[in-house]
Amino acid sequence: MIIINIMLSKNSETKPMFKNIEFIRIVACLAIVFAHLTSALASLSTSTPLLHKLAHMSSQGGRAVELFFIISGFLFGLKFLPTQSLFEFLKKKFIRLWPVAIFVMFLSYLLSFTKLFTFDMYQAILNLLGFFGIGLVTDKSLLHWSILGQFWYVSSMLGAMILYFYLLKHFDKKISNFAIGLITYFSYCLIVFTGDMYPTLKVYGVFNIGLLRGLGGVGLGYFIAMLYKNYGKEIAETKFNIKQVLFVSVFEFICLYFTINNLFLHKIKFDNPIIYVVNFTILVTLFIFKKGIFSNLLNLSVWNKFSKYTYSIYMVHCLCLLTTANYIYGHYLDYLLQHPIIGVVIALSICMISGILIYHFVEIPMKKYLTNLNFRKNS
Repeated sequence: MIIINIMLSKNSETKPMFKNIEFIRIVACLAIVFAHLTSALASLSTSTPLLHKLAHMSSQGGRAVELFFIISGFLFGLKFLPTQSLFEFLKKKFIRLWPVAIFVMFLSYLLSFTKLFTFDMYQAILNLLGFFGIGLVTDKSLLHWSILGQFWYVSSMLGAMILYFYLLKHFDKKISNFAIGLITYFSYCLIVFTGDMYPTLKVYGVFNIGLLRGLGGVGLGYFIAMLYKNYGKEIAETKFNIKQVLFVSVFEFICLYFTINNLFLHKIKFDNPIIYVVNFTILVTLFIFKKGIFSNLLNLSVWNKFSKYTYSIYMVHCLCLLTTANYIYGHYLDYLLQHPIIGVVIALSICMISGILIYHFVEIPMKKYLTNLNFRKNS
């Protein structure tokens, strides 16, 4: 009862602080990394039954990318400025996203001389240009992109944002919202029709699955932002009684439990990926408005300290996993076969530490440098 009363008093805050969304971002990042980690280790010819079990349990972790899309779309809709030019919008995205990707590509190239893996410069450059996420490669190209393959998310997200930015800037809001709604709906229709979430696959040889996922997720996030802009203040000022809070809290718990349970434990019994999308959309919406117990209990500043590393961890984790699987299991095979959990912990730790280091020594310094350089040029 005390917790509920304290939580009710927090609903009067006017400054939009979405710290609980950072918690969701962390969960999504961990789900993706853990799914790729267990899959990489289980694919080794010497892997143990435990690794195969872990790989099966986390096999749906890649669906967490839809969470990334929805959150990105929400922030896009929240921060959209009609006075900003498309060029300025793209410039900010480049400063924020590309330096880490370029560094990971360069690091991959250097590590390839150790003969732990092969490096395809042609495929890497195509990836950095965004071709994998917008359909400008063949389906089979996905077989050669393991080191920088995760960058497809960035290009798909940015492709969706460019389209929506253009619609919002050059058309009436009612028309642009209607167009974004149609694009979002039919994107998911095509995904369901295909029955596959593989990013470089194409529907009818034209519509790229990765781009469709971006269009759908960013579109949903955009409408959540519109909902918040139109009704956020009104809902924040509305006092919920205990029954209402408990009612909302039940839905928060169900969505959060579904997310963690199915991303990490693979308990799902259906094939339609839209169930994930619906759940993620409801979860993000509930956490943004913060009217339940769980959305408030998880609205902690500590998540901001960890979520800032998610992009660097996401970008470098495939390189770390490939190197770890080939080196550690190559040199300490007998010991790790007896203690496979230690191998998982080591690989996961390397991903986290590498991401943190890249954030502090690459992402932040390059962001500051490029931002200052852009400011001096504009001046």
